[in-house]
Amino acid sequence: MQRLSSAVILFTILLAVTPAPCKTSHKPAPFEIDRPTVIAFFPSEAKTEGKETDANDSLSDFQLYAASARQHLSGNIAFQVVYTRSFQVALDGRLITFRPPRAEPGYYFAMPGKKPRVEYGVMSDEDIERIAQEYFGNAMK
Repeated sequence: MQRLSSAVILFTILLAVTPAPCKTSHKPAPFEIDRPTVIAFFPSEAKTEGKETDANDSLSDFQLYAASARQHLSGNIAFQVVYTRSFQVALDGRLITFRPPRAEPGYYFAMPGKKPRVEYGVMSDEDIERIAQEYFGNAMK
């Protein structure tokens, strides 16, 4: 029974963070950075060295760890997930377009009054939480 319950929870998490297949011609609204924020990004055209299976595994891991980190960081930290090659943030009265230099997943940590920190690659939920603690410090409390 416990195994079935865990499987249902995992399926629910994956379903919640899976992007809906819709096409729009407009850009998404900028992310308003008015408190500590993590933006987990997975470029829609991310290329991985190797097979398509590797890309699927990376996406699956990214979604699983992002969902877990979102749950643990809830409260004072906003946690967004985006599936695109670039995005905009409104931070300290400026509109910033973020375009990663490489087409790989990563994490954009930002808060008012502080320079954003970007980490690349799929990270475990523990690593995301550790970096959030380093970057946000007392703002997490």
